Amino acid sequence: MAEVIAPKYYLCWITFNATVNMYKIAQNMMTHGYSAQVLPYLIWCCLLTEQCLPLRLIRYVRWRTQLYLAACHCYTVLRCPVRSELMARRALDDFNAVVKAQVEAEREREVDEAAVELRISCLQLNIMIFRRNVFDSRKKLKGVFRQRKIPALKDTENQAWPRSKTERLLAQYMFWGMGSQLMGLLQTMEDPQRRTLHSCRPDPVFYMKDKGSDNDGNDLGDDPSLQDSAQPDMDVNLLMDVWHEVFFAAAEIVAMAMDMSTVLSPPSCAWVDGSSSDSQLDLAADEETCDAITSESAVRLLKFCYCYEMWEVLDFLLPPLLEK
Repeated sequence: MAEVIAPKYYLCWITFNATVNMYKIAQNMMTHGYSAQVLPYLIWCCLLTEQCLPLRLIRYVRWRTQLYLAACHCYTVLRCPVRSELMARRALDDFNAVVKAQVEAEREREVDEAAVELRISCLQLNIMIFRRNVFDSRKKLKGVFRQRKIPALKDTENQAWPRSKTERLLAQYMFWGMGSQLMGLLQTMEDPQRRTLHSCRPDPVFYMKDKGSDNDGNDLGDDPSLQDSAQPDMDVNLLMDVWHEVFFAAAEIVAMAMDMSTVLSPPSCAWVDGSSSDSQLDLAADEETCDAITSESAVRLLKFCYCYEMWEVLDFLLPPLLEK
């Protein structure tokens, strides 16, 4: 049926309604733990919108982003971070092609009007890519000895921003403000299978290479020798160091917003209290408020500190947040 409807542009409304209804059903099933069952249908929706030319317009980018993010979320729940990253990159490449086609068709006005929506979509997809690359980029070379040194908050005082590899990696992505950088760090801490009140150390295999796939996400089949070669090259100690850097970077951004940062020449940040109705995503997508940090994001960081047993960061942020 899709092969018949998709090429016919005047039937694009059927394609759109089909993706909407399928997304609503999939979203309900995902909340009940059926991510593996709905994933093929979400991928089908993404591919269908790519083939339908009327849906490849700026006005449908936000909706298509929701489909891609839902598929990435299913991959994350199933512990397939490589495939989640590939899906996000596929969406970014397709959206870049859409914008380029609109510009070539002399529709710059439509692109300018949807600039905020495009920024939100690109931000959400870049976060999905960052949350894996922050670990994948730190794989150690085989045969190289590395002495482990757990970072501490007191060791990062009076240093210029960015201080660690994680903070420098934030600048390499489309994070144009401190608010979007904090969103990327918080999303990295998110684990759909972890409960908030269940405190334990991070999962050693989280956000690492998919079992049964290579670096490019290609399926290796059932050959045990090939699957063994696809196991991550990062040891647990190095993984924990990266987790510490992620939490320390997020804590420092919140500290900048509360004017209690200890780094040299910190970037400008603004604190937004709970009385504001704007979300962190809306503020991060606006050029004027891209450096704003909401109190909701700070509280979310405290929850992650308790969940992952990052007591040093929790003790650092909790007293000033209680005074706000």
